[in-house]
Amino acid sequence: MHKAQIGTVSEATLRPQDLIQAFLWELDWLGEDISQWEREIPEDEDSEWWDTEEPNWILDELFDALNEHAPELCYFGAHVGDWADFGFWPIDDIFDGEDIVARGPELPDKPTDEMQDTENPDLFMTVSDHGNYELYSWNGTEWVSEWGIV
Repeated sequence: MHKAQIGTVSEATLRPQDLIQAFLWELDWLGEDISQWEREIPEDEDSEWWDTEEPNWILDELFDALNEHAPELCYFGAHVGDWADFGFWPIDDIFDGEDIVARGPELPDKPTDEMQDTENPDLFMTVSDHGNYELYSWNGTEWVSEWGIV
């Protein structure tokens, strides 16, 4: 089983045939049993099934399943700047909302009292002078890196 990574899963297409295939591949890579969906989807990309509402329902289910795997403070969906770029993305407010997660240039030794005033008191985001971000979670004894953006 793998951990979801921030970035693109499918881009440059809105065809259900392409999206479903890419989303299933990602779920399979993440360790999910995708057989329930594979049984429902026809192999023929020209099947009339693709013109029904069924692909939309499956896409809704796949979005929900992928969101279950989204990294901390991230979502699965379209990129804010490109509605045909689907993947795992940080929530918009994380980079400028100090009330969501504490941040600073260096990781503290352990969670601080000031962190208790945020929505996520066991998370800390380091921000370098170059604009790099790394999100950490406190596991009770040490900080664990959840993800980073360079």
